[in-house]
Amino acid sequence: MKASKKTAVQDPTLQTALSKAFLFGDLLASEIKYPVHVLKEVVVRAAYKGKRTAPINKPGFIDSDDGSNIRTGPWELGGQLVRTKPLPPATPVFVSGPHPAKPEWWYVTAYAKDGIFRGYVQGFRVNVDLPEPTAKLHQIEEGDTAEGLAVKMFSSSVRKGHDLHFYENVLLYVNRLKKPPGITGTYRDPSYFDVVFGDTRSNIKFIKGKRIWLVSPAFAKTLEGIVPSGSLTDGMAADFKELAAAIEKGIERVLQAVVDVLQSINDSPKYVAKILREDAEVIRENLGQILGVIALFLLAEGVSAILAGTPTLIGQLIAIGIQLVLAAIGAAALAEGLVTAAKHGAEWLRLAIHADGRAEDIALASEEFLKMLQAIALAALSYMGVKGNWNKAVKIGNSLPPPSALAVAITPNGTRFVVGTARPITGVAIGPPGVSGPLGAVKMKGEKGGGSSKSPASTEFPRKSLRGVAEKWLKRNKPRGWRQVPTDKKGGWKWIDENGVERLRFMWKNGLNATANKWARQANGYFRWQNAAGQHLDIDGNVIDITDPRFQELTHIPYEGL
Repeated sequence: MKASKKTAVQDPTLQTALSKAFLFGDLLASEIKYPVHVLKEVVVRAAYKGKRTAPINKPGFIDSDDGSNIRTGPWELGGQLVRTKPLPPATPVFVSGPHPAKPEWWYVTAYAKDGIFRGYVQGFRVNVDLPEPTAKLHQIEEGDTAEGLAVKMFSSSVRKGHDLHFYENVLLYVNRLKKPPGITGTYRDPSYFDVVFGDTRSNIKFIKGKRIWLVSPAFAKTLEGIVPSGSLTDGMAADFKELAAAIEKGIERVLQAVVDVLQSINDSPKYVAKILREDAEVIRENLGQILGVIALFLLAEGVSAILAGTPTLIGQLIAIGIQLVLAAIGAAALAEGLVTAAKHGAEWLRLAIHADGRAEDIALASEEFLKMLQAIALAALSYMGVKGNWNKAVKIGNSLPPPSALAVAITPNGTRFVVGTARPITGVAIGPPGVSGPLGAVKMKGEKGGGSSKSPASTEFPRKSLRGVAEKWLKRNKPRGWRQVPTDKKGGWKWIDENGVERLRFMWKNGLNATANKWARQANGYFRWQNAAGQHLDIDGNVIDITDPRFQELTHIPYEGL
């Protein structure tokens, strides 16, 4: 018998086994690499005369109106259903490759709502031509609109000049390129005529039961300048909205600042006692200096009054000189008082304007407001003293005879000197010494009472940082000349330096009181630290501006010295 010619294997069972070997060959080769890959090639080539189709390895979607059945193999080769119902349209799949014997059938992994299925589907029912790697195929349903899908997919990416109209146009542009049957219409590009007559509706329409591509916001952004923006003003409306929002926020800030300024004025009577106590402490510490200044003023006033009452030219001239000196001292005190008032006034407004409703900052602003009023009052006293001394000097001067009434003698060498007057000089009563002059010119230390603007240098704080510092250590190392006094509500203590500036405040923990502020409820208490200029510091001694959003957090320093 003549030997038959070798033909390709036609046994369906063997073909099925070989097709499975082909499908899982890539997975095995990825683990065992070259040897298994070579073995697979030998088996496939022996079965199919060396013919081989390339793997696909692409994501895709079921793109068929009636979906697609998924089988264990091609239907012609007896493949059985893997899923009783067809995969719905737009089901995402990953296509591994074609069947070796029936390349029109593709092996896929399908990600349906009811599970993951693997098997063969007809290749024409799968679309792997995605417009971009992360695109999705969407099945048009009842009620779907371009506006609705744009909101769903792109609302988080809307920005000036590229609103949802732009993303509606992106949908039309992408699907025109890929030509799916689910979308029709023209770009949304309204004219001024459309806007005036209220016709800004979308011309983009969907066809129920068909499909369209949905792309990612990132891909849509790459189409800017290609796809019409769909905006009449090309972002101008967004600019106006941003401007309106900024104006609204600015008005809110201004109104809040006005409320806080008025609140600081309204609350200021609460802190009068505190300011008076601080002043009393300063007066007590500097009582000798203060009494000495007042005594010198009164003595000078008394001497001037006595000399003004004497009927002598030289006595009255000295009285005038004394009054002018006292007026000059009062003028200097007046200027310093105004400078101090301006300083406290500026700090009051700064604190109140930036308080943003915070009660603690409003309280500090109230104190600065009172200090400003105090400085203004003392400046007014100084002014009254200057005015009184000047009037007295003028009064004495007016009582003196004019130069023409002076008797002048000439010596043999031509020297002239006054030997008398043509009319007698009478004494002048200038009244008792005024209290406004000495009180206004009293120079208290620090910023109390409009004292000298050149305060003495403060002693340096004993540490560069408050990290880990213990309360006992601080008390042992309090700088000389500084005072330690209780806080207003007796919840801790504070240090006042030589210039009357609060340098450190320590508040004990108050966790048992639910009404206490959050800082007082900290486990171990907290510090407030200031430099010689009254600026708040953080735990490492850095100045924190009151406008810093974290001002409260950074300047309430947790106590670490356990």
